[in-house]
Amino acid sequence: MNLLDIKNLTINNGNLKLFNDVNFSIDRNEIKSIKCSSDISSELINLILNITSFSIGEIKLLETSNYNLTKKLLSEIGLYTINDGLYMRLTPYQYLSYFKKLYNSEIDIDQMLNHYGLHKHRSTKINKLSSSQQRRLSIMRVFLHTPDFAIIQNPFDNVDLESRILIKKIILDANTNGTGILILSNDIDNCFLTTESVYIYEEGKILPVSFPEENTDDNISDEETEKPPMNSVNTTIVSKDSVVSSVDTSFTESNDSSSKKSNQESAKYTVSIEDDEKNVTSSKNDDINMNISLKFNKVPAKVDDKIILFNPTDIIYCESRDRAAVLHTVEGEFQCSLTLAQLEQKLKAFGFFRCHRSYIVNLQNIKELIAWSKNSYSLILNDKTKSEIPLSKGRIEELKTILGI
Repeated sequence: MNLLDIKNLTINNGNLKLFNDVNFSIDRNEIKSIKCSSDISSELINLILNITSFSIGEIKLLETSNYNLTKKLLSEIGLYTINDGLYMRLTPYQYLSYFKKLYNSEIDIDQMLNHYGLHKHRSTKINKLSSSQQRRLSIMRVFLHTPDFAIIQNPFDNVDLESRILIKKIILDANTNGTGILILSNDIDNCFLTTESVYIYEEGKILPVSFPEENTDDNISDEETEKPPMNSVNTTIVSKDSVVSSVDTSFTESNDSSSKKSNQESAKYTVSIEDDEKNVTSSKNDDINMNISLKFNKVPAKVDDKIILFNPTDIIYCESRDRAAVLHTVEGEFQCSLTLAQLEQKLKAFGFFRCHRSYIVNLQNIKELIAWSKNSYSLILNDKTKSEIPLSKGRIEELKTILGI
């Protein structure tokens, strides 16, 4: 059943196409997020609720078109917008009890308050609650009557970590109980908190967020990656700027002493060789084949006209944002010139893990692993803001193995 079905929606605002042939739908039990500005999300809500009229295209809500906001329809949907108010003189218990009676709901208010961390504020006036607690209460109200479909605008904006976690739990619990949910957010990170079905509003279109295939940036053939070197040599080169690089060398030796002497005299660094066979003999006819590739460990980021080089240990996590890779470091956020696939290959040796198709995390910075449901997981990081990033369900077992849990 399509709870929301938008077909060929086109709306012009002067010479600008506010919506350009938009097609979008949500089925029962789905959660989808759209990254867009607050103005666009407000306009979309008005269109869905048939508050704003349009002439090109079709919108069906609960399989009905040309609908009005009747009491019956309102009882089947839930809505939170950034302009929603609260009855500040009521307590959380009184507030939810009012809507329970209005919706003829059978939910246990005390149990709900306890489940989402507001029971100790049961008798506190709403105007005495923090803004984050007020937001949590508003989101609880949306799902009080177990609606078939719900729209939530910017649920995670400007809330503390506790409410961020509990609002996510409210949304996922409601979805488990059968509610289809549309989340509209101006932050792409927040879009990924509850779902991987994320879309972006761009030039009048609502497009699915796509990610490049992994390893597409590595121009290495299967034959090259499968053929191991005869000997593995690790060399440390230290410049006066203390930039340390690892050198991998593949070669074969010969007994041509004059050639060896020439090569040794021209070498600008020392190579320490480790070989399982201590006594190596070579033929006079062997040719010297030495290929040296330098792999610098620094990760480049661009700030204005400058390039900053970061040590891998300074990186907390990396993410894909608006088709670019962003480094989250101890010094802040920086846009990186590398793709996420390239970063994954570069940082794997330093304890980084691809926890999600749009996130790479430094394993040393993981503080908590939270299972919201059987299909939804998050990682809480040990940084100043206690960042929360998604963990794909397909990666959970691999991560547990790595962490030994």
